[in-house]
Amino acid sequence: MAEEVAALEGHTDRVWHVSWCPTQELLASCGGDKTIRVWAPVPGGRWRCMAILDDSATRTIRACEWSPDGRYLAAVSFDASTHVWERAGEEFEIVATLEGHDNEVKCAAWSASGTLLATCGRDKSVWVWEADDENEFECAAVLHGHEQDVKFVLWHPQRDLLVSASYDDSIRVWEEVDDDWICVDVLKAHASTVWGLAFNVDGSRMVSCSDDKTMKVWVAPEPGAAEGTAEAHWRPVAQLADYHDHTIYSVDWCASTHLILSGAADNAVHVYREAAGEGAPEEGGAAPTEGGDDADEAAEAAAARAAGFESVVRIAKAHAGDVNCVRWSPAGDGIFASAGDDHMVKVWRVRPTGGDAAAAGGGAGGAGG
Repeated sequence: MAEEVAALEGHTDRVWHVSWCPTQELLASCGGDKTIRVWAPVPGGRWRCMAILDDSATRTIRACEWSPDGRYLAAVSFDASTHVWERAGEEFEIVATLEGHDNEVKCAAWSASGTLLATCGRDKSVWVWEADDENEFECAAVLHGHEQDVKFVLWHPQRDLLVSASYDDSIRVWEEVDDDWICVDVLKAHASTVWGLAFNVDGSRMVSCSDDKTMKVWVAPEPGAAEGTAEAHWRPVAQLADYHDHTIYSVDWCASTHLILSGAADNAVHVYREAAGEGAPEEGGAAPTEGGDDADEAAEAAAARAAGFESVVRIAKAHAGDVNCVRWSPAGDGIFASAGDDHMVKVWRVRPTGGDAAAAGGGAGGAGG
């Protein structure tokens, strides 16, 4: 079942993005009204707007992301700028303005160490910024390779590996080799724009979502695999299709429950669970191998093991418009947030009960659908 915990009103235009603070129960949101709002819970199950950050961008703020220590909040805008805010209690101050992109910046992501910040944009580039202890950011690399608008960037949860998703239908994997950032893999399985990415808890798998209305689950290269073999590259092992009727804009993978979350242009949100079948890979370990050395046979076996994803919660009308972003709370208590074209930020609690536990939306604990 799904329960709407709170509907947070305040934005006056579409809300593009939400981000949970990793160290404190705070939620940041941003959107077309050129503002960032920071929300905090109060006794009685209510939420309040703790801060409104409205003096940085001249156009839409497309995304905002907390640093791993919860001290900084990076925000990117269609005005080509990236601003880094520092939080002290309930006060926020801009400590860095990063310029370099030619036009709209679409996404920002912090590395697990908090020392690297990645941004991407309409100029087809990905920028890697290195932070020091004095709030100074230096451009460490500008990565070219995508042929169209870069929609999304994300760091691996355990090492400095960066992935990017693009309007060119591809995902690229970037890594620093001998002091140079290079593309080490290009993933092509979607038939249209790739909008979002998420890793599982240890980074051994990744899920992507697309304008082609599908999600794909990828497994990481196997250590020691010979170059030129399928096992030496990220490869798709499962597809989640026929759940959303329109573009899937956002996806997230919960580190504690291992549930996958998706939000789309059909106004709906789905929660997916992986069936615990025989041979299913455990989180934190590689999938067991079967059969001989034949790459096609191994890939087929892996696909069979990983194909057991099913929607266990459906919120058919999560928003009165496109669902642009969905994010699990790091608290791991079944809480997630969503952002929509209806100017709303919503906080939800889910309790999968097996099968398709559907909620109609539009109220707490809605049933049916």
